Amino acid sequence: AADNEIIQAPVMEDRFGYELEGWYRDSALTDKWDFETDHVHSNITLYAKWIKIHTVSFQSNCEASIDSVPVKDNQLLPMPETKDRPGYLLAGWYRDSTFTTKWDFETDKVREDVTLYAKWQKVYTVTFVTNGGDPLEPIIVYENGLLAKPDMKDRFGYVFKGWYNDPTFTVMWNDQTDKVSSDITLYAKWNRLYTVQFQDEAGNLISKQSVEAGEDAEAPKYQAPDGCRFVKWNVEYRQVNKDLIISPVLER
Repeated sequence: AADNEIIQAPVMEDRFGYELEGWYRDSALTDKWDFETDHVHSNITLYAKWIKIHTVSFQSNCEASIDSVPVKDNQLLPMPETKDRPGYLLAGWYRDSTFTTKWDFETDKVREDVTLYAKWQKVYTVTFVTNGGDPLEPIIVYENGLLAKPDMKDRFGYVFKGWYNDPTFTVMWNDQTDKVSSDITLYAKWNRLYTVQFQDEAGNLISKQSVEAGEDAEAPKYQAPDGCRFVKWNVEYRQVNKDLIISPVLER
């Protein structure tokens, strides 16, 4: 090469199982030659740096196969794209066909040829009938998995009493022990809330309570005015089934 000339990278024959990473000024491969900007000013020797290439193969364990990919030595492996498998979710890729050692795509690096095995888990759809509450999207749950409680927004005038397996609310779903083993529909149970107000003989509010339908209100302490005796409250406040305004019955 002429003095101050920029040289072209030489054409190299393929080396099986390796990839040419570049050319270096030193045998320790620390000072890389840039063929676009470096100029020749003296006799030099350039050293080729080869990187080992490993083959990663995939056993998809479904109808859709995945092509093997080459990966540079000690590099991370991009997660392969997989097609949906109806009724299943991909639970990860494993180093072995018995699914004991999971491959971590964020930390595991390829240092040899490797075959990864797809683990699929059966899933079911849980549908929610909110019965007047805000609609909820169905969710997917692994077979025999526990169902996390969905967030339910407050419903004015009602209190949420839980999720049930049936629309007549006979069997309550226990999110601590019940496991999903099929597609299911859960039904929200709401209890109506009524407002119960206790007032004194002059109409002044003594107590205001929200009471679930069928439950009892709690009578407040009340002191009758001088010269009067408290007899009872004028409205029954047990097993409440409507809004109530309750006043004292007095006797002189």
